[in-house]
Amino acid sequence: MKTLEERFWAKVDKSGDCWEWAGVVSSGGYGSIRVDGKMVGAHRVSWEIHNGLIVEMDGADYRGTCVLHKCDNPPCVNPNHLFLGVHLDNMEDKSRKGRAANPKGADSSSSKLTDNMVLIARAFYATAPKGKKMEAQQRIADAYKVSQRVIRRVVNRETWSHI
Repeated sequence: MKTLEERFWAKVDKSGDCWEWAGVVSSGGYGSIRVDGKMVGAHRVSWEIHNGLIVEMDGADYRGTCVLHKCDNPPCVNPNHLFLGVHLDNMEDKSRKGRAANPKGADSSSSKLTDNMVLIARAFYATAPKGKKMEAQQRIADAYKVSQRVIRRVVNRETWSHI
């Protein structure tokens, strides 16, 4: 049976500056390799082959330590193109490189509200008497078939702040 390193190197094309993964690739374009029965990012395996085990960094959140690409090429496993960071570093790196798709409001595929619904909800909420604000949020939520929390965040401009 082949070792992890043998299986790894059998799937790496080192003909360019980026060492391209030639094995299984995820929908996001990242190489994947099976390790102990689980699919793992080939770039993470490359990091560990060249630098040792990835340990949790200070400030790592529940998603743990990330292996990021300097080259912004997901199938690349060249260790010189990789660096460690936490989830926030990964999100900031994506944003800097223009890859952070963050649709707002009705453009979000998960949105149940429209711009007009938000404007009506805010207007209705604004006219509610001071002691009836929570009740107003719940009435709006019931009408739009969303949670009261969604409406609270809308009327407080925690979400939908672009309108």
